[in-house]
Amino acid sequence: MVMILKFDKQQRAKANKLLKETKSVQPLFLLRAVEQKLRNLNTILYGNMPNAVNELPTGRVNMNEGARQLIASQLSKVVSDYNSEQISLKTYNNQLSDLLKMVDEIKGMSFEQIK
Repeated sequence: MVMILKFDKQQRAKANKLLKETKSVQPLFLLRAVEQKLRNLNTILYGNMPNAVNELPTGRVNMNEGARQLIASQLSKVVSDYNSEQISLKTYNNQLSDLLKMVDEIKGMSFEQIK
């Protein structure tokens, strides 16, 4: 019986230590979602960087240049806010989602139609 209690105490101590260590770790799936959204936005706005010398950039969405600049500046602000820890990972994810929605709405619009 003493061995069981001793083992239980050791396991609880290990579990508590692990919980303390992982408290500050960002949620992995949310972080991966953010990385994917950021990659998609950069591809949409700037296109893929060519891998070979003769290869052209791909992936850039055809949209009004003023709209592209507007979204690019908003993306820069969101990234800067996250990097300076002014916004949380969850807020960062939500703002990137909003920018992706905006890109979908803006495709084909003229700059005057954008509010």
